[in-house]
Amino acid sequence: MEQADYQYAQVKLAQLKADYQVDVLADWGPDSPDPNGWKPGTWTKAELDRLHNAIALMAEVMGGSGRFAQNLCGVTVRKADIGGHPYNGKLSSLGQ
Repeated sequence: MEQADYQYAQVKLAQLKADYQVDVLADWGPDSPDPNGWKPGTWTKAELDRLHNAIALMAEVMGGSGRFAQNLCGVTVRKADIGGHPYNGKLSSLGQ
């Protein structure tokens, strides 16, 4: 997350929490101990938007944001590297 997008990201995190009871573990923000420093983390503004859109679609299928929050009892999202696909995009490994 770029420092210029910080305010936008804070608003998006507040929306996710208020509307869907979703907490996003932000890995960006002011860098300590230097109060003027910035830790960009791994999230991008576009990824945060895609997450919000995906949650909104899922909530719609579940009957709305209230039902989403009620059924899932809160969700925490943390971005992590889960590795690559074992076939690495090569279908020949599948016998095709």
